Amino acid sequence: MIKIEGFKEKGKLNIKNRKFEIGDKILLEGVGLYPLNQGNLYSLWDEDILYLIKAEKIYLIKRGYKNSLERIRNNLRNRISNVYSVFEDYKEQFLLAIVMGERRGLSEDVKNLFVNTGTSHLLAISGLHLSFLINIFSALIPLRRILVRIVILPLLVFYGWIIGDNPPVWRVIGQYVFILLAFLLRREEDNLNAIFWVAFVNLVISPLKLFNVSFQLSYLAMLGLLYKPNFSKFLPAYLQEIWESSFWLMIFLAPLNIYYFGSLKPISIIANFFAIPIFSLVLFFSFLYLIGFSLPMGFIFEKILSKLIDILFESLQLIGEHYKISLLISVSLILLPVILRKREENELLGV
Repeated sequence: MIKIEGFKEKGKLNIKNRKFEIGDKILLEGVGLYPLNQGNLYSLWDEDILYLIKAEKIYLIKRGYKNSLERIRNNLRNRISNVYSVFEDYKEQFLLAIVMGERRGLSEDVKNLFVNTGTSHLLAISGLHLSFLINIFSALIPLRRILVRIVILPLLVFYGWIIGDNPPVWRVIGQYVFILLAFLLRREEDNLNAIFWVAFVNLVISPLKLFNVSFQLSYLAMLGLLYKPNFSKFLPAYLQEIWESSFWLMIFLAPLNIYYFGSLKPISIIANFFAIPIFSLVLFFSFLYLIGFSLPMGFIFEKILSKLIDILFESLQLIGEHYKISLLISVSLILLPVILRKREENELLGV
């Protein structure tokens, strides 16, 4: 991200090598400024980033000054990157995406694999990731429930700070803060109020976030999950939750998915049945490996994590390659609760 002298707005410049660092002053030769168009509006129009910049040559003028906090943050991110560097390239980039939200290194093949199966939400750090972390911390911290909730808060803020400006992450953290304050003040823990106020504060700080696709998808998804109708239970609780969430998110997010990405992915119903349980294990071992990579058990964690990623990718590839069968199964799962409900009504009527 480039701040242009004499302009309020910022621009995005792709640099192939890493000889430049945050805060450096550079000189661009043969510059072209390209206003964002509808095709990239949703991904870049945020934080006053209004231009794509192209330059024939780039010269370093002066090494910039980075404050100590920014330096610490960059060092932490680099250390995390180094920890995962032992994995194959595509696995390393996948782990950096789900742990730090760093998706720029993902290959087109990996992106398409998740997009085509309707599981691209797994690549974005969101409520699923942070809820998983909260559950891990809650299980590991031997304190009373309220004390655990208070202790977890700075850990979440610290993690969010390492990740950076990620709307879904700060939505979850903001919602967590709001609900915790309501609990401490003995007020009603209202998730709808929490979502509203977190969104309001975010937009006051940075109004252009309204045009960020992650912001839109994150808040609309949360509203959808809060107000989704309940079906009759026809699966074990965990699988039932995956089914209901996958189905209603497909419905609630359909307008945005059609507008931005031009398609819907009904096979996400069956894909999520396989992907979410495996992904939960991948996420668990990715953090476990991050903590214990230097321990004797680190080698075992590495092998387990690598194998789980293989299973996740191969499962999604299988679902994508057999699209018609996957679609048929997904449609059957969509219709199954309707059929079961009709059957229950007939049985009550003695039919």
